[in-house]
Amino acid sequence: MKKKILLISILAVLISLTGCSGQKETEETETYNKNILAYQMRDIVDQYRNLSDAETEYCLSEGSELDVSAAKGFRQIQTTDKVGNFLKFDMNGEMTIEPGADDMILVSMTCNYQNRDVKIAVSFKKDLYYQIDFEQLYQQLSLEAAAEGQTVKEYIVSINHQSGTPYDTSSVDNWIAEYLYNNDYSTPYMPVECEVTAIYTKGELMKKAAQNTAIGMITVFLVLIFISFVISLLKYIPKILGMDKKKEKKEAPKPAAPKPKPVPAPAAPAPLPKEENLMEDKELVAVITAAVYAMAGSEKPANAESKDKLIVRSIRRARL
Repeated sequence: MKKKILLISILAVLISLTGCSGQKETEETETYNKNILAYQMRDIVDQYRNLSDAETEYCLSEGSELDVSAAKGFRQIQTTDKVGNFLKFDMNGEMTIEPGADDMILVSMTCNYQNRDVKIAVSFKKDLYYQIDFEQLYQQLSLEAAAEGQTVKEYIVSINHQSGTPYDTSSVDNWIAEYLYNNDYSTPYMPVECEVTAIYTKGELMKKAAQNTAIGMITVFLVLIFISFVISLLKYIPKILGMDKKKEKKEAPKPAAPKPKPVPAPAAPAPLPKEENLMEDKELVAVITAAVYAMAGSEKPANAESKDKLIVRSIRRARL
């Protein structure tokens, strides 16, 4: 039984802590003074939407981060998006507040232009001097309210009634914030950066995306064709610069070695003369025969003269 009671008490504590944390977050969210933020957004639009060319260039070169981003954004919606003339800043329109890191917030609102609406998104950060100004003014109001025998909230209501000022009297914090802002004191948040974008419908965005895709593809193909054309011309560069002639001179072929003279084939032996048929020379046969018989029938010396005074000393073959 005791354990059950202990568990129930723990759960109750956890639920209460969760509720407190949720209530705290809600309170922190509600501390944003939307009127002050809306006034600041309006002043930013009025300050940068009608900059001249010289003022724009000065903001871009010498201005703060807010000056650079705002001047660039408002110039873009006129030159690129062609939004037309400014119509109005919707003070009663929807305003979104998104908390960010380092105690920063992002506030977004819409402006009406001739051709299309424009979204203004400004990043704010806490102003460190605001708390000092707030405490000083709160102490002064407390003393004046005590002197009148009123609470601070009753006293600010009477101030509004007497001066005719429309400051927010729903809370003292809001009244003090608006009073400080309208009297050129510090504000709870100060702007640091501005983003200006034209609002397009989904159909316009799809059409624009298709156009960008087509332009990108055409550009890529044109570049590839140009590169191919340039590569095809590289072969003519050596001729234009005369490098091919120099190369030919450097790489001139060496003279070929003389070919060995062909060795003449050995001359064919002269053909032997045809054998003469000596039997056809009847006179010569008769002479030889007679000489043979004369030599055989006589023992005279070989050099003896014959009776017919014919002496055969040698026989040689005649060549024709």
